[in-house]
Amino acid sequence: MIKKTRAFNYTAAAADCSYWKGVILRDVLLEADVQQLAKSNPDKTFWVNYEGADNLSEGKYESCLPLDYVLDTNKDVLLAYEMNDHPVPPDHGYLLRLMLPGWVGARSVKQLPSFIENPGSEIAEIMFRHPSTICTTQMLNSVIVRPAQGERIDLGDLKNGAMYRVEGYAYSGSGNEIDRVEVSLDGGDRWLYCVRKYPDAPIRHGRKFWTWLHWHIDLPISKFVRAKSILVCAFDEHKNTQPPKPVWNIEGMMNKCWYEVRPETYDPPDTSSTHLLFCHPVDAGTSTNGWIKPSTSEQIESIKQNASAPENQLTRQEIEKHNTQDDCERLRSMQHISPKPRMHIRPFQMKIHLLQTNSPRLTFTLNSSSLAPAIPSRSSDNHDVCHRQDA
Repeated sequence: MIKKTRAFNYTAAAADCSYWKGVILRDVLLEADVQQLAKSNPDKTFWVNYEGADNLSEGKYESCLPLDYVLDTNKDVLLAYEMNDHPVPPDHGYLLRLMLPGWVGARSVKQLPSFIENPGSEIAEIMFRHPSTICTTQMLNSVIVRPAQGERIDLGDLKNGAMYRVEGYAYSGSGNEIDRVEVSLDGGDRWLYCVRKYPDAPIRHGRKFWTWLHWHIDLPISKFVRAKSILVCAFDEHKNTQPPKPVWNIEGMMNKCWYEVRPETYDPPDTSSTHLLFCHPVDAGTSTNGWIKPSTSEQIESIKQNASAPENQLTRQEIEKHNTQDDCERLRSMQHISPKPRMHIRPFQMKIHLLQTNSPRLTFTLNSSSLAPAIPSRSSDNHDVCHRQDA
């Protein structure tokens, strides 16, 4: 039993791989002679602070990263203005978005005002106390995407010796290459080697792997009938690997344990043949179809909430169509109004004049709890690379 966290139930589904184009932030800051500021104050630590242009109820969304990190030529921090060969769309940060390869999507959990120079200063003590606990770099992780949640396999194919391809993706922060991916069908006692494939886009400087890779393994369907589960585990180039069990924290962040899909026999009512039904740990959203089930107290609370919810609900958009007294009387009888869905747009704003420089290109992998791009060199006109990041 694992205590429920306060995090969103994204599961492993909130991930993608996108193609980004922009300018290297390092080049912009060097043109602004920011490096001279750091050289003049060798005893101080400088941070690059950046904020969104939208006005939120609790103020602007801000984040930061160390200046030394930005100035590292291997970090590939990008000011992106194109996504997949089109202007960055509003829900991904139009007009300009800072892309941090290998970091979590929020880029940093600490929010610093303006330009904090010294972590030991009074204002820094107010903003954060333990920088070492901040979520920054993505963690080594791997996920099974096929068989999918709720997917069924007809066991009638057993007679034909049919094969099934198990597939997924893996990634690592810091631009580390995935060294190998393995799956286990017996709870982790024995492991089977998987085929790995990175996207075809070239890597900017040949040393960083910012994007995910796809992996697969072909197995006889008969293997799944006797399998306890399907486990996947990845290793990076430094031989780091994933733990068998999650490390719990209140936000449910940075989980990197073995990903497990469980098969079970299933007799569908609409057919006479037996099937294998595959269940992932949890289903995305509010569904409870995964093999991890809510506790008894959570199930009771859910039943109470569903019982008290009114049958008739109106969206705000429907209500706005009515403006007469009779309409008001009818609406007054309704006990619940569903808010109109709102798209949260977080455009990016940089208070620096962007110079006309060569435009590097990169591809990112996007994950709900991670961020990472891949970029081309400063000297080339256009570059293709890969990177992963959070939405």
